[in-house]
Amino acid sequence: MQKVNVESKDEEKTEEECQCNAQTDEKTEDYKVYGADETENATNEESRDAADDAKKAAEKMLNDVYATFKSKQKEWNKTFEEYTANKPLIDLFEYDDCLVLKMDLPRVKKDDISITMAPDSIEITAEFPSIEDENKEVKILRRERCTGRTKNIIPIPVDVKVEDVSASFENFELVVTLPKVKPKKVDVEIV
Repeated sequence: MQKVNVESKDEEKTEEECQCNAQTDEKTEDYKVYGADETENATNEESRDAADDAKKAAEKMLNDVYATFKSKQKEWNKTFEEYTANKPLIDLFEYDDCLVLKMDLPRVKKDDISITMAPDSIEITAEFPSIEDENKEVKILRRERCTGRTKNIIPIPVDVKVEDVSASFENFELVVTLPKVKPKKVDVEIV
C-alpha cells in the first residue's frame, strides 16, 4: 500500500482511504425519443435504435431529394438552353444625341420583324424560319441557331423621343436609332 501526503493538518492517508472519500457520480443517461409516449421508459438500447431509425429516415429523404434534382437537371438545362438559344444577340450603344441598338437576325425577312416602343423599353419580335433537315435519319448533335418566334424586351436607360424612333434592316442586321430627349433650358426668374 502506497502512502499519500495530504497538506491539511499533515495527516497521512492511504490511497485507499482517499478513494473511499471521493464521491463518484456515475450517471447512466437515458436518451429522450421524441414522439414516444412520455410514460414509456425507454432503455438506452431502444433509444439508440430509435435514433438510428431517425437517422436512416433523414438520410433516405436527403437521398430522395438529391435523386429528384439529379433526374430533373437535364430537363432544367434543356429548358434554360432553349430559352437562351432563341434570343438573338444585341448591342446597345449610347451617343451624345441618340442610342443605337443593333440586332443580328439571320434568315429572317423584313416582314417577320415587329418593333414596339414604350417610354422605358423597346420590344422586338422576330419570326425565324424553322430548320428542317431533308434527311430524317440524321442525328442532330448540336442546335444553337434560333428557330420560331422570339421576343426581346430591352430596357432603355435614358429618355428617348418615342415618336422619332427609326429602324433599318440590311444584311440580316436590324439597326434601331432612338433619339434622346434633349433637356430644355428654361430661364427661371428669381423673385
